[in-house]
This record gives sequence, C-alpha cells and structure tokens, in this order.
Amino acid sequence: MPGRHRSGAVLRRSTARIPLLIAVVVVIATGTVLVVQNLADAGGCSDTSGLRLPVTADPAIAPAIQEVADDWTAAEEPRVDGRCVAVDVAAVPTADMAGALASSAGGFVDVATPAPTETAIPAVWVPDSSYWVAQLRGVSRTLFDSALTPPAALAASPIVLGASPAGADLLGAGPVTPADLREPVLAALAAQEPPVVRLAEPRRDTAGLVGAGWLQQAVVASDEDLPTVVGAFRSLGRAPLDTPGLLASLAEAGDGPALAPVSEQAVTTYNQSAATPITVIPVADAPVLDFPYALLARQPRDVQTAANRFRDALAAAGPVFAAHGFQPVGGEGLGPPVTSLEQLAPALRIWTSATRDARVLSVVNVNSSMGEQLGAGRRIDVFAATAQQGLELFTPNSQLGHWEYADDRSEGVPIDTLDDEQKQAILAAIGAIQIRQTDQAALFETLVAAYRELKEGYDPTRSNTLIMWTDSANDQPGGPTLDETLQELEKLADVTRPIRVVLLGLGPDADMTQLEAIARTTGGGAFSLQDPDEIALIFLRALLT
Repeated sequence: MPGRHRSGAVLRRSTARIPLLIAVVVVIATGTVLVVQNLADAGGCSDTSGLRLPVTADPAIAPAIQEVADDWTAAEEPRVDGRCVAVDVAAVPTADMAGALASSAGGFVDVATPAPTETAIPAVWVPDSSYWVAQLRGVSRTLFDSALTPPAALAASPIVLGASPAGADLLGAGPVTPADLREPVLAALAAQEPPVVRLAEPRRDTAGLVGAGWLQQAVVASDEDLPTVVGAFRSLGRAPLDTPGLLASLAEAGDGPALAPVSEQAVTTYNQSAATPITVIPVADAPVLDFPYALLARQPRDVQTAANRFRDALAAAGPVFAAHGFQPVGGEGLGPPVTSLEQLAPALRIWTSATRDARVLSVVNVNSSMGEQLGAGRRIDVFAATAQQGLELFTPNSQLGHWEYADDRSEGVPIDTLDDEQKQAILAAIGAIQIRQTDQAALFETLVAAYRELKEGYDPTRSNTLIMWTDSANDQPGGPTLDETLQELEKLADVTRPIRVVLLGLGPDADMTQLEAIARTTGGGAFSLQDPDEIALIFLRALLT
C-alpha cells in the first residue's frame, strides 16, 4: 500500500516510547477518501515537539520515499535546531496535486477531472516527471524554491509499451519506433476493431501524454491526416484516469492485440501480483519519468533545512529505489527526462479538442464584403460550407451557438447542447444568412460581447472556445479602438477560467495585424484563409492545435 509505515523501522527504536500516528487524508476527485500515510515517529518526536516535513509524492514512488524516510529517521535521528524531524509522506496522484498547487497559486491546469476538494499543500512535492514542474512554473514562477532549479531527480523509469500477449506477438521484442504503430492502428480503425494502442488520460498521466505524441507521429504525416488522428483518439472512448487502470485493461484484452505507453517501473510493480503478466517492449529514444524533488517556496528556514537533508538521504538511497523497480538517474541507455512543454503541447491540444466536450460560440461577419468572391464562390458560401463540415468535429455532448454581426450583432442561435435539434437550428441559421448592405464591421465590440457571453456561462468541464470569422478589419465609427479592445480583453481574462479565441481571416481583406494582436492578448490563434481548397484543413488545424 503506498505510503505504508514500516514497522521494522519503529521496532529499532526504544520500545518504551509509543509512536504518534497522524493520518493525512486526501479527498480525490471521485469522492473517495484515501488515507495515505502516518507521521514517521522519531522516538517521541510528537506533533508538538517535533518538526514535521510534509512530502507529497506520486503513488509510484511514494513507497520508496517512505522506506527511505523510515530508515533515515530510525538510523540518523535527524534534528534541526534541537527538534527531531518527522517525515510525513503522502501518496497523491501527480495530476491531483498539480491541480491543487495551481489553484493555490491562483491559476489553473487542465487535469481532466475536478480538483480534489481537500488536498493539503506540502513542503516538498515529488511528481512523476519534471513536465509538471515546468507546467506549474508557467502558472506561477514563484511557486517553487528558486534555489533548486531544476529540482533534483530522484529516480528514473523509461516509458515503454506495455503489451498483452497478442500485442507482444504483433511488435516483437523491440526496440520499436512510433512509425511501427501506424499499420496496426490504421488497420484497427478501418475495421472498426478495438484500438490497438490505449492511453491513460494524457491530461493526467505523463506516459499517456507521451503516448498521445507517439500516436500522433504514427498517424499524421500531414494536415490531411488530422481527421485520422482525431478518429484514433476518439476510438479510445473514455481513457482510464491512471496507469493501474490502463494496465488492467491490457490484461483484459483477451486475444486482441493491446499496447499501452507506461513506465517500466509500473509494469514491474504490476507484474508482481498480476495473474496475467504484461510484456515490456522498449521504444527507441524513449523519454523517462524522473521524479523531481521540488521544494515549495516560502518554507520556514527549519523546514528548508530538513528538506535539504532529507533530499541528501534520498540521493544516497539508490538501492532502495532499485528494489522498487526504478533505474538510477542518468543511467546508461536512458533517454532524456520528460520536461518540454513545447514538444508535448501539440499532442495535448489535439487530444483535448478531439475528446473533450466543448462549449463554443461561433461568430461570423455578414457585411457587404462577404458577398465578394473567394475562389469559385462567395466568401459567405465558403464560410457556410466550412462551418457545416466543422459541426462534425465536435463531440455529441458539446454545446454550440451561432452569432452574426455587421454594424451591430445578431445573437442568432443561443449556446445549447449539440443534439439533432440544435444542429438543425444552426444549419438553418447558416443557410438563411442575409448579407447586410453595409461596409461597417463591429468586430471589436462583438468580440468583447461574445467573450463576455462565454465567460458568464463558463463551464469548467468543457473547453470554452470563441470562433470569430471575418473578412475585413474593424470598421465601426465611434466604436472601441484596438488598444481599448485589448485592454478590455485583458480585464476579462481569468487564468482559472480559460477561454480560447480562434480568429479566422477570410480572404485578402482580413486585417491579420489586428487579428494577431487579439490572438496574442487572449492566448489564442489567428489564421489566414486564402485558398478555398485549403480552408477546411486550416479550420480543422485551428480547432485542434
């Protein structure tokens, strides 16, 4: 059991003293209460007389850290300023702790499930990879102690492919590359068979996120393949939230081939008690989970001292980590740690867009210029065809609304669930668009109003997105300027309630300078749509990336 206190360490201490056990309770997203750890007693080191060092660690490494803590407190009887040190190790899923830390800093990270309602903030955090530390530094640069930049890695575990018996027969002993996945993945999609490659939820699981990148590499050779990777992601259904659930699904795969990106240590631990063992297939140049020791900022001096001394104890505990299935950091043949946000971001955005229900407001310009030609048809016809195709990109439980604007706005179809009735209402509204005989375009005013609409009805369980279609610059006498609009958008922005803004410039008269400035301010994207033959793919790329 993660974080269980080892009685052997206590028995080495004086039997005249009774250890004080303090349970740390974490309420996880499902509502389950997980009692994860007892306070390591140091021969009468009570909660009142001792110095408590709270350490929260990913469940994969928490048992090893607990073992080191027990041995350290038993053998060394560490003291700081005359006070004995008690290490309190809590096993909490990395994603849950990341969500809690982001919230404590006034920010937000998408971890697929609601943040735990009660999670204590520790002095030290050990997530499964440095990726999470980098992500949270993007929320707040002052969240972690700057003296430990980057945090020291404690242990390593390469990301591999766990395989069912049929999956192992399919790929052989390896090492394999993502390209080796292309043929079996596409064959299963074409035959509508169960997916060959399965993932733990990439927004919660580092190995799942790396695997999403592998799947994207395997399937996508160009933008034309984006619908295929969307299909591959959606074929997975609701992904398991963690590695144990994913490994269990491999064991239940029956005679069908099943593969899953997981850490080597996770497979080793799983196989110790599994009726059906999982085969490890190495992946060439695969990154590793590195379990960094991250000290939270603004800790009292004595807690910092205790944390640094415990880190030294962990650094000297290689045999303990090896016994728990980990490899030494920087070991021979290991790949780089998972640290890069830029490398992982495209796969994460595609996964989120393809699998998460959305709440979208689509707004189109309908002034006179939309009647001008773009290729073989009018600009408004190009928009209509692309928007109709775009309806198929959203999950059935998504919500969608449609607005139009020229010199003022018309809130045509309110945002609602995209069932057949809502879909028909939006298609009817698009088909009935009447181009207005005015050159004025209240782009800025409408944009701010649409942003407010999304913010007021914000749904944290969905991706909230504003799509603006325009073929011209803002042209509204007496209306807000670009600078005023950007300032208003900055005031409305809330990092805990992110709204993505996608700006699509139809034809040569769209003012991309204005659109790009808005995209920079909102953290969105601006796309120029010039060639009718490419617009559908650009629209898809805009939504997915």
